[in-house]
Amino acid sequence: MTAHAIQHAMQEAPEVTGLPTMPDGFSIDEDGWLVHESRADGDGEPRTTRICSQLEVVARTAAVHSGGHGYLLRFPTDTGFTQEWAMPASMLKGSAEELRGILLDMGLMIDANQRAHRLLTTYINLAAQRCAREGRLMTSTQRTGWHGDAYVLPDRVLGNPSQQRIVYQRADLTADGYRLAGTLEAWQRKVAALCQGNSRLVFGVAAALAPTLLAPCHVKESFGFHLYGESSSGKTTILTVANSVWGDPDALLESWNNTANGLEGIATTRSDGLLTLDELHQCDPRSAGKVVYMLAEGRGKGRAKETGVARERARWRLIFLSTGELTTADHIASEGGRSYAGQAVRAIVLPSDAGAGLGAFNQTHDHSGEAFANRIDRAAREHYGHAAAHFIEHLASKQQLAQEVFTRTRDHFRHRALPPGASGQVYRVGDKFALVVTAGLLASQWGIVDWDPEEITTACTVMFREWLSERGTSGDDEPRRALEQVRAFLERHGESRFTPLDGAARTVPTRDRAGYVGDHRGYRCYLFTADGWKEACQGFGPVRVARWLAEGGFLLTEGKGGRFTCQVRGIPGHSGPRKLYAVPAAILEGGEEA
Repeated sequence: MTAHAIQHAMQEAPEVTGLPTMPDGFSIDEDGWLVHESRADGDGEPRTTRICSQLEVVARTAAVHSGGHGYLLRFPTDTGFTQEWAMPASMLKGSAEELRGILLDMGLMIDANQRAHRLLTTYINLAAQRCAREGRLMTSTQRTGWHGDAYVLPDRVLGNPSQQRIVYQRADLTADGYRLAGTLEAWQRKVAALCQGNSRLVFGVAAALAPTLLAPCHVKESFGFHLYGESSSGKTTILTVANSVWGDPDALLESWNNTANGLEGIATTRSDGLLTLDELHQCDPRSAGKVVYMLAEGRGKGRAKETGVARERARWRLIFLSTGELTTADHIASEGGRSYAGQAVRAIVLPSDAGAGLGAFNQTHDHSGEAFANRIDRAAREHYGHAAAHFIEHLASKQQLAQEVFTRTRDHFRHRALPPGASGQVYRVGDKFALVVTAGLLASQWGIVDWDPEEITTACTVMFREWLSERGTSGDDEPRRALEQVRAFLERHGESRFTPLDGAARTVPTRDRAGYVGDHRGYRCYLFTADGWKEACQGFGPVRVARWLAEGGFLLTEGKGGRFTCQVRGIPGHSGPRKLYAVPAAILEGGEEA
């Protein structure tokens, strides 16, 4: 059957119900085992081969845009569970040893006979052909999250009012983290209720729900929040509570101590969902910035198959919550790296300390700080997975409502929290906080949390203003970073790489000269050569930095033709004037203007 025919059948075929027809020669014996009976030659007895315990091929699977072919398998185990797995067709290649290993791990019993192994592969292929003829076809996907109005998780599909026949299909089994435990009511009473009055915990729960709104609200960019602060201050408790929204907090918690390739695979299992990363210090500072960009970009590296043909890139759309004792910028700088403004609007840095003397908490509901953290931690590990599921079930049929609420909330948040004249970067971050507010408001409206809507808005507003205060400007961040870099260059090299023009005695000659230092137009100035200026502005571009510093009063210009250099006389070895970048020494004092 062609890819087009399969896609057409998936759109037109009736719902998959009942049991598929067993291929000729295969049956289930009285012990519940799948067996194959082969015809004997002449008068010999038929040969019966036991293959495995009962196994059904429920449907044939294929991705919407061709590829992604596979088989939906279902079987009972002797421990009383019914397992269901959409296996990729590629697992039948060769001896199919990997396939048998996974099935054994899941609880299927397989005969050790080599003939049984070959017959298992034959059975799956023949049963799949029967499924295709009977219209038992389903759409496969390797990415969690929204597919129309269906929200696909590794072990189940939520929402789906249009009754799409869609299934999550991967070779690895990654459903453990999305388990359910306890009840929603107990989670509301023992976890969500204790979050009240605590800005970081309220924010954490709302941020955990927010990624389900990325697609309905047409937010294309993935992003995250990094909470930094002292050890044992409650940062990990925030992640535990946030993860309890989705499933098992321990199974869902990831470490920064992952390779970029490893995080790619993890990210595809958290698409339209939450990714939590603990302990930033475990990540190599040289790769931390690249990981932030990768997660925010929403796609992995391009790779080639063994044949040289390009593999399909891993893709995702998510929100991540991260913790560490340092900010991402400080961690990157710990080994001489430099962070960029783009990182700062993708991984939004927030202090974990709530400012109440209780670490990450504003109040502890009549408990000591440690006892409170232990209580909510324990409750989150006993009752989990229900909040996100209920939220998605509501959202699946109310995506237009969610978009409208987000638009109103974004406009309100901009008016309430953003200062006049804020830059586009600040607006981008403000809109991300507004999405978190929207998630919290909808969760309250739909009865998933019993919080006053004003508390949700206030918690996010407070944390946004803390972010803005630590950023130091409501304008674009690049000019501030460029100013700091030039200032740091002068603090590091001002005595050694700038030759005095006033005849001051030097104990050692200037090596690797970056410029001169002397009086110019009534100011004490550092006079950069073109090469010295390029070095000081590395990573930003010399012209852009010159313009930013000139606008801020930290670079003297002659105002002719938009040039940013000055004609300076009296330079040793030059009979005439020389074009230099004149930076007043007042830049080292941290003032607003020279």
